[in-house]
Amino acid sequence: MALSPQPPAPAPAPSGRQSVTKPCPVCHNIDRSRIIYWKGGPTRHRMFKRYYQTSDYHSLKIPLNDLKFSASRECPLCAIVFDIFRWLARVRAAGLNAIYEAKVELCVPFNSHYPVVLTYSWLPAPEAPIPRQYDFQISVPSKSNTLPWSTMNVGQQVPKDPWLGRFRPATWLRECLQHHHRGSCKTNSGQATSSMPKRLLFLGNSNDDSFQHQLKLADTFDSKHIPYVALSYCWGASKHIITKSANYDQHLHNISWSAIPATYRDAIKFTRALGYRYLWIDALCIIQDDKQDWSHEAAHMADIYSDAILVISAANATHVGFGLLHERPGWRQFKNRLKKGHDDPTHLLIQEPVVHSNVLGDPALEGTLPLFRRAWTLQERILATRLVHFAAGEMIWECATMCACECGHLQATKAVTSRQRYDLSSLDRMSDKERANLWDGLALSYQNRLITKDQDRLSALSGLAHRFQSDGLGHYLAGLWSKFAISMMLWEVRQGRPATEYVAPSWSWATVQGRLKRNDSIEPNSRFRAKLLDSGCTRATDDPYGAIIPGSGFVKLSSPCADATIVRNVRSGHPAILLPPAIQAFLQSDNEVEASQIGATVKCLFPRGLETGPSGRYVEALVLTLSKNMEHYQRIGIAHINKHSLRDHQERGHDLRLISQTITIV
Repeated sequence: MALSPQPPAPAPAPSGRQSVTKPCPVCHNIDRSRIIYWKGGPTRHRMFKRYYQTSDYHSLKIPLNDLKFSASRECPLCAIVFDIFRWLARVRAAGLNAIYEAKVELCVPFNSHYPVVLTYSWLPAPEAPIPRQYDFQISVPSKSNTLPWSTMNVGQQVPKDPWLGRFRPATWLRECLQHHHRGSCKTNSGQATSSMPKRLLFLGNSNDDSFQHQLKLADTFDSKHIPYVALSYCWGASKHIITKSANYDQHLHNISWSAIPATYRDAIKFTRALGYRYLWIDALCIIQDDKQDWSHEAAHMADIYSDAILVISAANATHVGFGLLHERPGWRQFKNRLKKGHDDPTHLLIQEPVVHSNVLGDPALEGTLPLFRRAWTLQERILATRLVHFAAGEMIWECATMCACECGHLQATKAVTSRQRYDLSSLDRMSDKERANLWDGLALSYQNRLITKDQDRLSALSGLAHRFQSDGLGHYLAGLWSKFAISMMLWEVRQGRPATEYVAPSWSWATVQGRLKRNDSIEPNSRFRAKLLDSGCTRATDDPYGAIIPGSGFVKLSSPCADATIVRNVRSGHPAILLPPAIQAFLQSDNEVEASQIGATVKCLFPRGLETGPSGRYVEALVLTLSKNMEHYQRIGIAHINKHSLRDHQERGHDLRLISQTITIV
């Protein structure tokens, strides 16, 4: 980007602010009207998307020599920007003489709610291929009407010690309980509910450290509603204290503080600081080796998280020993050594940008925080009425009404998070098709998350299934809904991993772990030529939406079908499907195709016949092979025929003939 060779004549200052006497020809006082800008360049656009999700901005690239010259004269902003550069070169390199091809860039967002970002980059050696880059958001300590300071936001300093920031979530919680009347915020306002967890962790009544000797499990079977907080966290691979049949009686009397891992300890302290004395932690409040107790509580997971007064999200913790309360990067002050007017700030604040996109995006994209990579925590987040996330740089609040953070960015931009987009209180206002598509989107994103035990795949989503269930969706079929089952079976997986043990029938997405996608939206069964004649799954526990008995799941379909052969595409070498007389279809297999399968005969089931789906791109077919008992079929993948390719074959007289057949898939 080029700068004008001569600074433009001073323009009248916008209403409500005063212009400095002389515009700076280098930084242009970061006045938007004085910058020749370009909109969104590829490198900077990625940086802004990472930090602030979406924002177009003015980008001002400043030659280092020009910056140094202006800093030595009379521009206070250039002086501070150069002071920051010298400090950074000293702490991140061996001084100014140890860096090469240094560049400075000021990014001024169009949206005044977003912070100004300052970027420095340089090569650590003359021949180094990759530059080092450092980003800082800059702000002023108080509002100013004088350029260039008026362009900057007032910085809300996040304390380095997170314990000092505990009052902020208390304020958010109080605001939600007293003033929020939207969706689930209204339905859960601390009043009595019809259900309670079977047990809660009692945190003691004392106001000093003696509470550590009062920790114990409390049965709730004869209790009225007790306000409680719940914890959402990653177990991790390390061993930690859990409640088992052998120590259950002991835990009813006392749980040793010394046995409590760091994440639990911090959650206990934080819960007590909010004024609550009961906390739900799954590892302690469920008898882990009692299958009946485990399945009972798993079936009530929706109520446990939605009825909690607050859910503590250990978003940045990889395991229970990690903890919540870690020192955060603090703000650094740089003196305004060329202060001129009374309205000029005495100093400028800089901080490494806090990443907010972790909680702003769709759950399918939220893979940067450890907690958001785990399967169990998807429903925990969506079912919760209120959450406070302990992220790397600050605490972040989510409820159906508000999204907030310690630095103030989310409040200023009125950000909408996935928790607000998936507020389940709106389910009753949705059509059956809308509800089915919302479920499918959650299920597909869920399946890319990690889980320790494959047999928990369905259980870890059962709380959401409880909430979604309706007559319009039909009965539950191992992650699918019967009245939309044909459409829901048309998923495909990329880089899939098969389950290590039986989880679900082959037609269910729950059989594989990986990136799932589909080519069309979900449609009711009535939109297909295939007909669902019968279906069923036998549950393995009391939870109707949890694990099923191995081999019990099936669907019986009447549908147009054709026999085909697995071949290798001559050009790509990838497996493909050859349909008679000479039509080749792309094969997206659920698992890697073995060499022994090339040449094998398969059955292709065309739910729409030879019609494309709503997107109009492909004719789709389930690819099936005979099961071990040779009586039923199993899914091994999905085949696509491009509509243009199919038309070309038809014009050459290569008609694909389909025959209606009744097939049972297990």
